[in-house]
Amino acid sequence: MLDPARVDAFLAELKCGEIDDLLVTFNLVTTLCLVQPIEHSFAASDIVHIESRWTLMAADCTQGGFVASLGDGRRVYLEYLVQDPARKENVRIMVQALGADQIYPEVGDATVDWTDEVDVLNALLRRVFQ
Repeated sequence: MLDPARVDAFLAELKCGEIDDLLVTFNLVTTLCLVQPIEHSFAASDIVHIESRWTLMAADCTQGGFVASLGDGRRVYLEYLVQDPARKENVRIMVQALGADQIYPEVGDATVDWTDEVDVLNALLRRVFQ
């Protein structure tokens, strides 16, 4: 489970840094809060490393995804969609298991730019799941 005080402290530190880091970190926190252990077969706290990510932003929605490593060796893809940032009920995630030789999942018809610039996300994981 995410420790709200640790998340708040981490986000407060980012407010002085890059706005992109703040946005992608907020999206990861939102995604982690929606992971359901029974439905998804792992808990958010099982994620030990974010390998890569992508983000698309539009006026009325934000969408993106994370490739993550779990503590038991599995890899998963978590995709989020925020249709209206002001209303939490319009946030949903999709989780997919990845094969050992699968670097990235198929992301439907979208062309996305993956990045491995995820240091801030892994710092968040270390902070909130210690």
